Amino acid sequence: WKLKIHKHHPLPKVLGGDGAQKLYDIPATLHRKYHSQLNKSMRDAGFLPLFGKNGSQAKWKLYLKKHH
Repeated sequence: WKLKIHKHHPLPKVLGGDGAQKLYDIPATLHRKYHSQLNKSMRDAGFLPLFGKNGSQAKWKLYLKKHH
C-alpha cells in the first residue's frame, strides 16, 4: 500500500500566491478535503469559489479589484 502525495501551495495561487512558493507534501485525501472545506467556507462567506470555472484567477482578480 502506497500513500498518494500531493504538492500543496500554502497560499492558493488563485488568491495571489506566488507560483514559485515552497510546496509542501501532504496526503492526497487530506489535500482534497482541505480544498473542499476551504471552497465551501469561502462560498458560505459570500466569496467566489476558489476553484473551478467560477473561481479562476481572472475572476478573482476582477473580484478583488472591484471589492478593494
